[in-house]
Amino acid sequence: MAEMQFMLDATPRLWRVQVKASGASHHKGFAVRACWRTSTRHVPYTREQIDFLAVVIHGERVRGRRIWYVIPVRALGGRLTINLYPFGSRKGSEERFEKCRGAWGPLVVQ
Repeated sequence: MAEMQFMLDATPRLWRVQVKASGASHHKGFAVRACWRTSTRHVPYTREQIDFLAVVIHGERVRGRRIWYVIPVRALGGRLTINLYPFGSRKGSEERFEKCRGAWGPLVVQ
C-alpha cells in the first residue's frame, strides 16, 4: 500500500491530506490502514496531524478505474484500519464511508 502526505493550498486554507492507495481486497471491499507506524506500534491519525485521509482504490476489481475517497480525520474515529465498499458491503456490515466517495468538495476552492 503506497502512501504520501500533501499540503493543499485552497486559499484561504491549507489542508493536510494523507494519501493512501489500496488494492487489498477484504471480503467485498478494500482494507486501508488509517494510521501511521512507529518502530513498535501503529498509531491512529489525529486532528493535530491531518485534516483528511484521501484513499485511491485500484487494481483488477475496479477494472482500470480509480475510485477515490476523501475522509475527514474526525470520521476515522481513532480506527487503525477501515474497510471501503465501493461495490456494496457484505450482509450486516456498515458502509459508513460511502458518503466520502468522490467527496472533493471541502478541498475545492470556491
